[in-house]
Amino acid sequence: MARSARSFPRFLAPRLREALADTPAVLIHGPRQSGKTTLARDVGGARGYRYVSFDDEAVRRAAANDPVGFVQALPLKSILDEVQRVPEIFTSLKVAIDRGTTPGRFILTGSTNVLLVPTLADSLAGRMGVLRLHPLAQCEIADARPRFIDTLFRGAFKTGIADRLGPDLAERIVAGGYPAALARQRHPRRAAWYRDYVETQVQRAGHLVDVLPAGTLGAYRGQFDLGIRQLHGIGNFQHGVRHGRLSWRLSYAVPNHDILFRNLPIRCRRRFG
Repeated sequence: MARSARSFPRFLAPRLREALADTPAVLIHGPRQSGKTTLARDVGGARGYRYVSFDDEAVRRAAANDPVGFVQALPLKSILDEVQRVPEIFTSLKVAIDRGTTPGRFILTGSTNVLLVPTLADSLAGRMGVLRLHPLAQCEIADARPRFIDTLFRGAFKTGIADRLGPDLAERIVAGGYPAALARQRHPRRAAWYRDYVETQVQRAGHLVDVLPAGTLGAYRGQFDLGIRQLHGIGNFQHGVRHGRLSWRLSYAVPNHDILFRNLPIRCRRRFG
């Protein structure tokens, strides 16, 4: 099951190509390590896009210090990776797009919370296509086209007795869908990758550190369950605030639980949620 992180086909690629044909900027967003950069470079590289990463501190500082000059110096087709790290450039991107609405001018990538950056929403609303990239689907891992829905609607779905997946199903669940994890051949190494992923994301989200100290996630399952139940009804949000500091922090953290729940393999989701 282990394969190179760059060898998986992504079903989002055709939609990205379609969006680039008629939209000035296209944002690929999703959880970290889900393959956003790889997808952008695979599609953009074949079309002559120049890659710019804001993970590079020198590039990030240059863009933040002079966003107008930085955007003006970009080639006609550019990939801007981890764009949420330099919100100062969003207004300049808007100006560049408005000067000439060339389709496919920018491919942007950003982590799950990039759409929460106010300047992005304000500057690029109506000018930007948004594509959500999830971790790998089983069909992508197997390099097979999904046919279930089409077959079902054609009325061609045949029922019958099939072999149970058994241990193979358990292996697929534990392996998850992150390319970097799947590139590790041994199960202990995959488990270590997921553990480090969770620990890193918790520490990156500064407002979560007081609620979930690194290495003690399991001890707070009850508190998280309480916070989630409170937040499921919007009217109960203030109710959590009135119950003191811990409830307030939980209510603030739960909207970002995508990091802790939806992005984890099923094994971890069951453990923490």
